[in-house]
This record gives sequence, C-alpha cells and structure tokens, in this order.
Amino acid sequence: MSGQVKAVTGDIRPPEGMEIKAVTPSLREEAAAALAEAFRREETTVYHVDMGRPSAMRRMALLNRIFIRLYQEAGRPVFAVLAGGRVVGVAMVRDPRRRVSWKRAAALMIPDLHQVLALFARRPYRALRVLVAAREPRGLAKPHFTFEALGIHPQYQ
Repeated sequence: MSGQVKAVTGDIRPPEGMEIKAVTPSLREEAAAALAEAFRREETTVYHVDMGRPSAMRRMALLNRIFIRLYQEAGRPVFAVLAGGRVVGVAMVRDPRRRVSWKRAAALMIPDLHQVLALFARRPYRALRVLVAAREPRGLAKPHFTFEALGIHPQYQ
C-alpha cells in the first residue's frame, strides 16, 4: 500500500514529525475517532448532527469506522496523518474504478443500525439534506477522484 500512498501524494512532504500512512486495520478505530473529532465543529456537520453530545461523537466515529472499512475492502485509498504515533488526520479518496458493495455496506450497518439512525434522529429533516449534498458532482470528466472525507484534528490545522 505504500506505493499507493506515493502514487496519490506524489512529492508531498508532511511537516516535520508527521508522516502519511495508509490506514491499516489496527489504525481504523483511531482514524474513525480522529475524523469525528475533525468534524466536531465543522458547520455543515454541526447543522445536521448535534456534535456537542458525547453520544453523537461516539456514533459518528462508529459510522466513520464502517465507511473506512468499506473503503479498505473495496481497495479505495484511506490515509492517516500521524504525529507522534497518533492519528491526527484522515483522507478517504473515492476511486470510481473501485466499487463499494451495497450488500457489504448493509451487512456492516445492520448490527449498528439503531446507533446510526440515532445519530440523525435529533434533526431528521436536516439529516435528509445530507443525501442531496452527497450527490455526484456534475460536469467533471470521468473518471474523477474526490475526497469523500478529509479531516485534520483542530489542534493540527
């Protein structure tokens, strides 16, 4: 996977004391929590989800963990920025050539579906707008890559 990191990042050099690595299964939990923390005060996320609640942060990390796993199983790039051995940033790249299985997504979601639904239950009408915001961008040449998630812990921004 390190070749994949080089292919995507090219000659990007992280700041001194930081490194960019592919997220491994052992880093998945920490990466999911770091991504939730990165979006804790992000305006669009806060509009849709009450991120000030500890339960919302736990549920967002759970949802992130599921997405990271789906990406990894599909062979899509998921990177972590590490500082002092801790994950402080995450990037999930949507590679249109590598499909995420809807069946696999359902299989991973079903055991925790009550938690995922509870994440959006406090503001259900706002949550439905996420579907509109998550549409495929128009007017871009195919295939194109997009960051589906790109988050850095606020202390490192």
